[in-house]
Amino acid sequence: MLRAFRNACTHRGAQVADGCGETRRLTCPYHAWSFELNGDLAGQPQAYAFSDIEKSTLGLQPLPIADVAGLIAVGLSDDVDPVAAFADIEPQLRWCGYETHEIVCQHTWTLKANWKIAFDVNLESYHVDYLHRDTLSNLVLHNPIYDSFGKHARWGFPTTGTEKVVDLPEEHWPPTMPVSIIHTLFPSVVLLETPVSCQMFRVYPGRNVNECTVDLTEASLKPIANEEDREARQRGADFAALVVGTEDFPAAEQCQRGAEIGLTNFNFGSNEPMLQHWHRTWQHALDNA
Repeated sequence: MLRAFRNACTHRGAQVADGCGETRRLTCPYHAWSFELNGDLAGQPQAYAFSDIEKSTLGLQPLPIADVAGLIAVGLSDDVDPVAAFADIEPQLRWCGYETHEIVCQHTWTLKANWKIAFDVNLESYHVDYLHRDTLSNLVLHNPIYDSFGKHARWGFPTTGTEKVVDLPEEHWPPTMPVSIIHTLFPSVVLLETPVSCQMFRVYPGRNVNECTVDLTEASLKPIANEEDREARQRGADFAALVVGTEDFPAAEQCQRGAEIGLTNFNFGSNEPMLQHWHRTWQHALDNA
């Protein structure tokens, strides 16, 4: 059974969990209140001091949670329905097989850039020949395609090898085509599907408007069978982290500095439809908040 809770002890609000792993109970490090995995309060030192409060009301506060095409979606408030939030794009995610993916590793960055600017680096291939001239330009072909599904969107582009199947009849196409497909989920999640791996980027606002945090999770498309497979996926994750960490994210921070010194508008071309979609979508959400 899937469960999600606010990561806050119902005594004084300290966090009861950090990172990931397995445990039989969640215990607050502040005053050692402990909770069952169903959220119920299990242990309470000096419980007599709280005898006037009904113990059943002191469990962890639950949050909405759902399995969406193999992805675990959690609502951060009681009025959010995770299933409804992704209903427009969920049918497009089913073929990805997220339920069979195996996580390999995770990387995290704290950037001096607004979260939307950091998200933007995942939305077009226009920059590849220039920003990534030494890393990706020989791998990425252009002519991307784009679709939108309500607030969400998808784009994809061919990679090296696609030219070999252009003139082949469809029945002779390989089982896995050399293309990359990027699903982008409102408000700020990127799912990059390649023929060998999946990368999930989650972009979170920082404490200030010019800060954000980016989490990258690398996953194998199928359960890892041996150490050789694990090492190969780790190399792929390290390469992705190198590219975004030393090329894309510094560029995002430069764009942030441009905004801070007085640039009032970004201008998106007809070759950047995903940027147009997302900035319209965010603006609409703000206008209707």
